[in-house]
Amino acid sequence: MTGPPSDRWIPDVLPHDRTVDVAVRTLRNRLSAVLHYLVLAAEKEDEAGEHVHQLRVWSRRAMAALDLYQDSMPPRRRKWMRKQLKRIRRAASDARDCDVLIQRLKRKRSSLGKTRWLESLSAERAQAQQAIVSICDRLGRDDRFAQRIDALLDRVSAGGDEQSGQAPACFADWARERLPVGVEEFFSAVPADPTDEAALHQFRIRGKELRYAMELLAGAFPEQFRTTLYPTIEALQDRLGEINDLATAKTRLLKKIAAADGATDVAAWRRLLAHERAQLDQARRTFWEWCTPTMLRDLRQGFAIVLGDSQVVSSSQESGPAMEQGAKLSSST
Repeated sequence: MTGPPSDRWIPDVLPHDRTVDVAVRTLRNRLSAVLHYLVLAAEKEDEAGEHVHQLRVWSRRAMAALDLYQDSMPPRRRKWMRKQLKRIRRAASDARDCDVLIQRLKRKRSSLGKTRWLESLSAERAQAQQAIVSICDRLGRDDRFAQRIDALLDRVSAGGDEQSGQAPACFADWARERLPVGVEEFFSAVPADPTDEAALHQFRIRGKELRYAMELLAGAFPEQFRTTLYPTIEALQDRLGEINDLATAKTRLLKKIAAADGATDVAAWRRLLAHERAQLDQARRTFWEWCTPTMLRDLRQGFAIVLGDSQVVSSSQESGPAMEQGAKLSSST
């Protein structure tokens, strides 16, 4: 196995490459990064924060690659690999959520609620770290994870060679068939109600899926794809990520209040909750001031230009479902 990739893009991919060859390079890139950061997150506890962050990001990217190329691999091997990635991602997410909250709390003024929440988060973080160590120990035994990766890649590569009488699929053609699905799912998920937390969360998920798909398929498209469209999706995800962090804090505090023993504890948790709610409301307002109907329309038009009008339904129109939802957003914020 190789070390971690230098960036998010799959290197040395050309539009005319065989899809199976790109699949092998992509899966090796993503899965080797997961293995690399899993070891670092488990073994370098003093530096675990950044390694855990990278582990969560790359486990998500690896999952996106498995899903994108699922037809190229044996179902049983894919199922096993997906199961391990879910466990890794869950452990990394638990640890990262604690890290983010701890960092935010340390910037707040001292209070009883802050002190108790930090103590609680420190204990949760220790449990999450142990989960990461346990997964690393299990998958590292006899190089189990590395060997499974190599075996999976061998099967993917062999599958491409076994296409008797058929020319290998061109990566550009293959990519142009798949990206429009993610684009449509993303724009269809634009919330009709800007205060709908569940809808906003789903929009974030669709945006994340589109972002990771764009990273995997960028080699099939012109430079505008990376330099113009991707940065907008990335910025959207960063802003929604901040909202998600605040929503996570709110959920945790509601659980603290429900489990609190005594009026003093309840009052301390409620003060923190009021502050988090105020920040969350402000973050949502700021997001919708940025994510306007015009911005969404321009973004969709950009995808239409790259993919071709026939690839993105109603992409050249200003009155599609996403734009109608966008109009409602602007009138209600």
